[in-house]
Amino acid sequence: MYNWALNILTNQSPDRIYLRSPSRNISFKDLLEIIEENKTFLSKSAISETRVLAIMDQSIKSITAFWLLWSLDNCVVPLSTSSTAKEIIALSEKVKSNWLFVPNVKKLPKENLENFVDGIFTLNSDFKFEIIKSPSKPSEKVKGCGALILKTSGTTAEPKLVEHSGEALFLNAKNHLLSLKRIPENYSLIVLPIVGAYTITAQIIGAAIDGSCIELSEAQVFYPKEIFKQIQKRKIKSVYLVPTQLKTLLNYRYLSKYKLDSLVQICIGGDFINEANNKSLKELLPNADIYNTYGLTEAGPRVLTNGYPINGLEVKVLEDGELCVKGDSVITEYFEAPEFCEQTICNGWLHTGDIAVIDKSGRIIIKGRIKNTIICGGYNIYPEEIEAVLNELLPKRSFIIKPKKDEMYGEIPVLQITKDNNPPITLSAVHSYLTNLLNPLKWPKEIQIVDEINKGETGKMIRK
Repeated sequence: MYNWALNILTNQSPDRIYLRSPSRNISFKDLLEIIEENKTFLSKSAISETRVLAIMDQSIKSITAFWLLWSLDNCVVPLSTSSTAKEIIALSEKVKSNWLFVPNVKKLPKENLENFVDGIFTLNSDFKFEIIKSPSKPSEKVKGCGALILKTSGTTAEPKLVEHSGEALFLNAKNHLLSLKRIPENYSLIVLPIVGAYTITAQIIGAAIDGSCIELSEAQVFYPKEIFKQIQKRKIKSVYLVPTQLKTLLNYRYLSKYKLDSLVQICIGGDFINEANNKSLKELLPNADIYNTYGLTEAGPRVLTNGYPINGLEVKVLEDGELCVKGDSVITEYFEAPEFCEQTICNGWLHTGDIAVIDKSGRIIIKGRIKNTIICGGYNIYPEEIEAVLNELLPKRSFIIKPKKDEMYGEIPVLQITKDNNPPITLSAVHSYLTNLLNPLKWPKEIQIVDEINKGETGKMIRK
């Protein structure tokens, strides 16, 4: 019987290393053997063709678990290690799952295990599944079960669930690879959370399709020193980042100590890289290919590479500036939420909620999100546009433009910036810099100094 995951793995050179770490390497042959050894356990435990919640940490065990569960047509519902018992219970009820996978028992929330989902299992040091708690009843088979269910708040501000089939994930990952220059014998470093659509599709599945090797960051938190040490020591050739991570790396005071010439490919997702950081990156790595990637969880997630749609997708910009996407990897509905489908999906076209323009070369430039728009005295202001300009003035500072309620104008743009060792910035200095660069209506009307700017799990700054 055809299985999309096994089809990918069996088409690679058996001895090629797929997962690499200081403690253990796993080749494609090893992974297939691990799958074969665990098939009986999964079948007997009725963990096949069902939905499985999975707390995934940044480990080889977690990536192995994805493939083990996919090999028996399960749908994986990944959760971060910071998930609470309340979140796990609510999600298990929503997707009707009575199994929870944990790569390490210590990764379970501290609350009583009995209050979680029905059954809990793990992967031991020998990469064999073990049951921690048996379910009260067998899992129900799910007809037409997908391969992945992810949480998203894209397109609308409301949290929703998106279910993708294995075939859709495969197509999106393959077309993502086709939009990049291929790297022979690639070693790709994962520093983004492996529970995100971008990492799962572009790196975990993409590397398997390409026959590449992936390596997880040895640092449990994003720490530039450890990232640079690993790139230098392990001869990493490609890395995927979000702009906030890139900025942190570029501003690291001891950056010049490290030899990074093995890096030949950097993919930036989650948001677009500004010109200042793009220039700094090119100066640091003149021989590396830099890709600005854009996507949405609902679209598979990959949509654009350097402003152009990847194969298999159509895009269009509506009269009001909203970008729409259509293609085989784009969802046709949200998971058990038809009310959201009516708002965002029309005749196969996904309304992204992003404002875009098309330049003379046909390149799509994302200007900002509709839901991020600050309406100041009836004038639409896109905070991303202001941030792009301010990056030249504040290249080493962590900042964001946020809306603030105002009695006269409704909303005003506010510059929120973190405390650091740099000289304080004044509002008059910001306005002076923005003269002739931005319409005065778009200038920040206030500066807020904060200890830290809130970020999401992927490192993206939270705007509201």
